[in-house]
Amino acid sequence: VWGTYLHGVFDQPGFRRRWLNRVRLRKRLPPLAVEVSQMVSSRLEGSLDRWADHLERHLDVNR
Repeated sequence: VWGTYLHGVFDQPGFRRRWLNRVRLRKRLPPLAVEVSQMVSSRLEGSLDRWADHLERHLDVNR
């Protein structure tokens, strides 16, 4: 288990994947592709945007 006091430090997919790859190499595991991590981040961002749009349509958010 890893933790950090720096909020959001692992939010950037490229940084997160590179950091995890360093841990994987120490454990003698092959590194994972950085591009895959960025694709996942794009999909997550799109999902969050759609969810925000849905909430704005159905809730009174201008108060």
